Parts: sequence; C-alpha cells; structure tokens
Amino acid sequence: MRDIAAWNSMIYGYFCNGRVDDAMKLFEGMPCRNVISWTSMISGLDQHGKTNEALFLFQQMVVSGVEPTSSTFSTVITSCANVPHLQLGVQVHALVVMLGYSFDAFVTASLVTFYANCKQIDNCCKVFNEKLHINVVVWTALLTGYGLNHKHEDALKREGNEIHATAIKLCLETDAFVANSLIVLYSKCGNIKTGVVIFKNIGEKNIVSWNSIIVGCAQHGYGMWALAFFTQMIRVGVDPDEITFTGLLSSCSRSGMLQKGSLVCVGSGSTALFTFLLNKYSLGGSRRYRVIQAFRLFCGAIAAWVEVLMQVTWEAQGLRK
Repeated sequence: MRDIAAWNSMIYGYFCNGRVDDAMKLFEGMPCRNVISWTSMISGLDQHGKTNEALFLFQQMVVSGVEPTSSTFSTVITSCANVPHLQLGVQVHALVVMLGYSFDAFVTASLVTFYANCKQIDNCCKVFNEKLHINVVVWTALLTGYGLNHKHEDALKREGNEIHATAIKLCLETDAFVANSLIVLYSKCGNIKTGVVIFKNIGEKNIVSWNSIIVGCAQHGYGMWALAFFTQMIRVGVDPDEITFTGLLSSCSRSGMLQKGSLVCVGSGSTALFTFLLNKYSLGGSRRYRVIQAFRLFCGAIAAWVEVLMQVTWEAQGLRK
C-alpha cells in the first residue's frame, strides 16, 4: 500500500494541473483516507467550479466519522460563500462552535465573508465581534463584506471609524490589505481626502493600493490628483493595468479635461508616461510612431492620449493584438 501522503500529493498535483477527473478517480480508489485527503478534494473541487460537489463531499466526510480541521472548515465555509448556501453554512458554523474552532482567525475570516456573501451583514458583524482578532485576514474580510453589501456609509457611520481607530492601535493601518479596503470605504462615502492620508501611510504599496486611490480620486472629480498619483506610480516602477487606465479615463471625463487638457496641465506627468512606454516595452516601428504622434497631439485631448497609452501598453504586454 502506498503511503497516504503520496496519494494526497498526487491529488494536489492533479488539481494544480486542472485534471479534476483524474483527482476524483484517484480519491475514490484510495485504500484509506485522512482529513488531508478529504480537505484537498473539497478545496480542489471548489476551486475548479464544482462547489456543489465539494459541499456534498464534505457531508460524506462528516458521515464517515472524519473530524474536520480548521483548514477544512475554512475551505467548506468558503465553498458555502461561493454558492452561496446559507442553510448549510449556518450548520457548518454550528459545527465550528461545537468543535472549538470559532476563534481561529482564518475560520472567522471565512465566516465573515460567508455571511457577507449571503447578505447577512449583521451576522457578519456578530462573528467579528465575538473576539478581537489581531489579524489582517479578519479585518480585511469585514471591510470587504461591507463593500459587498454596499454598506460603505453604514460601515463608517456606525462602525467604520471605530474599525479604523482600532486598526491604528493594532498597527494595521500601514498594512496594504487593510489600508486598501479603508481607502475604498472612505472613497465610496465621499471622504477621498482621508483616503489619500491612508494611502500615504501604507508601508509597501501594491497595484491595488495605487488603483484604489486613482479610481477614488476619479470618482470624486479630482482628475489632477489621479494623474499625479499615476505619475508617482510609474516613477516607483509599478506597472499599470486595465483598471489603472480605466480610472484615468474616468478622471478625465469627470474632471472636464476631455477637451481642455494640455501639456502644462500635468507638467512632468506626460513626460513620465511617454518615457515609461518607450523604455519599458522598447516600443519601435508603428507603435512608437503612434505614441509620438499622440504625445504631440496631447494638448487636444487628455482622454485620447490615455486611450492610446492603454491600447499600446496592452499590445506590448500581449493582451491585445
């Protein structure tokens, strides 16, 4: 009999390579299974769009007498959130409490996300308030949950300020994941200036950080701020994506810069964009010509310039032919 760890590794490998049917056949043929075997199958099925099969497998696991671990619970609760399946999720939550996993940070984060996806924002908060978790995963889940339920104003008026204050006390305000969520919340509530302050305090900014502040500025008519942040983004070496360019186009539209843009408007920002494209992707031939022409005609319309940047960048990255 082959070692059970080897069987589990093979199941994991099959799922990593998208061979779902092979993983299922291997699992069914295993002479014996442990909790890792079941959890790997449940996770793999859910990740490949077979969430209902994953939940059914979990029920089989419980009936067979295998006790779930915190990893199993996190996986199953996430599956319930993806469907979403409120009734089963509540039953799993009860089992979590019975087996003493209710204070596990990752299980709690999964429960917060589950109730948020099921539009049960009050239960989402109850789960969070059962224990003060000094863990970025749980805080991010709560903030994202408010966003999923369009409760940005409630999050700030009722509990958001408290959440922010506690995040500062726990030294989580500089964490990119927590800060990004706070930027989105404040932006949705019209308080983009506080979002800017939070953005500046982030220790290591990622692409989501830059996009959050650029889109936030765009939504509130601060077009020049959006362009300024984009310039900073390029200078520190962060590559823009489609969300970045969409935010820039939106900022041009909302700020009334579609027809009155000029090189003077953004100062060195235009030069930064120009240099970024030519150097980053070593553009030559027709692409280089189009960028140069767009640069010369820049004073005619900022939005047109941004569109050319977006199209050429995507082409250079192989995203569009």
